[in-house]
Amino acid sequence: MIMLENANFSQSIKSGHISFASNSINLFLGIMFALFIAVNWYLSVNNKQTKLFHAKKSVDLDVYDEESKQLKKISLLELVRKKCPHLSDPQISKFRPTPWLFNGHLQTLWAAVTARSDKRIRVRYQREIIYLPDGGNLALDWCPGPDVVPFDSTPCIILMHGLTGGSHETYIQDLVESLVHTDHQYFESTNLKVRNYRTVVVNFRGCAGTRLTSPRLYNGAHTDDIGFAVDYIRGKVTGSLSLVGFSLGANVIVKYVGEKGKDCPMICAVSVGSPYELHVSCVAMHRTWLGHLYSYVIARNLVSTFEKHKQELSVLKALDPNEITNATTVTEFDIAATAKSFGYRHVNESTDYRDGCSSAYIPDISIPTLLYSSFDDPVASCDAIPFAETRINPNILLAVTPQGGHLGWFSGWKPRRWYQNVVSEFLECIIE
Repeated sequence: MIMLENANFSQSIKSGHISFASNSINLFLGIMFALFIAVNWYLSVNNKQTKLFHAKKSVDLDVYDEESKQLKKISLLELVRKKCPHLSDPQISKFRPTPWLFNGHLQTLWAAVTARSDKRIRVRYQREIIYLPDGGNLALDWCPGPDVVPFDSTPCIILMHGLTGGSHETYIQDLVESLVHTDHQYFESTNLKVRNYRTVVVNFRGCAGTRLTSPRLYNGAHTDDIGFAVDYIRGKVTGSLSLVGFSLGANVIVKYVGEKGKDCPMICAVSVGSPYELHVSCVAMHRTWLGHLYSYVIARNLVSTFEKHKQELSVLKALDPNEITNATTVTEFDIAATAKSFGYRHVNESTDYRDGCSSAYIPDISIPTLLYSSFDDPVASCDAIPFAETRINPNILLAVTPQGGHLGWFSGWKPRRWYQNVVSEFLECIIE
């Protein structure tokens, strides 16, 4: 009996030692992880002011002066420095990332996780379907819709989403909520300034729950659809028009504005997270194993879009459905689908290469335009950021944050996007 008690006592001591050692290890690992987060966060919040690039002399704009009640000339750069603290103020323009999203990969990953997990439609859209000359269609999602606020002279901002996205994307809704007055609980909790503009999201063909009505999708070089949509919208509203694009949509709107040149009907444009040089960004993305993972995910999303519209696209005899569905990289999908469906002779001519590079059109842009990017974007590589093109066009302001990832820019312990402060301030200072 005594031996048994001693054995139990010894066993309990051993268990106590094991438990103590285990707890100590867990405590040590927890402290190390906390220190790791703290160090990375400290490094991320230092020297992170947004960098502005521009021509030696930016374009002069006519701005109404409240004191003199007259129009005065002021340069675009000076106007932004006065009216856009998130672009110019030494402190306010510092993007401070969420402590545990301290690099571009984590920011991008969180953007993807948020997109998949947050299915709320916080914005009350009114959808309108318009038909294109080739029989295709585009879904226009208005906020506020004409049933709520009839078409009038309210300034209208046209938005274009990224690849395989739509008006439901969180990065789209975040901006809409900062531009349109709404009584939604989520919006009120963000403490953003409320602006009374009208927005309309132009969804790419086959996106945002729409069906193809012609055997054609979209690509980063094709600007006919946005041009048609802009002309249609101009016939509906009498207020000024501005244009904002994200990722692939940003590439399209930059190319469109450049193509239009002095005939552009917009008063300003904003590009957010554009790849600019599609081939350069694609090559840069495939340099690392994480980049290959991004390429695989993007390719599978493209394949999924193709599968949804397989029947409508089956009339294109040049397409091999098996080759498309087996694509595991963006380049493989472009070879199998994009180049063939748009009549390019080979992929080097297609959207990932020469024809879709919006940076070539930047010198021809004739309206105030903000190009907004992140140096650590793992999808739209910083190698493609158009520094040289910016320096020769007085209408361009290029703003680059050291961090932010691809369409991320999450800040605060509870991550909330930060970029919409920048974009809405720029739009407001030009519109008003």
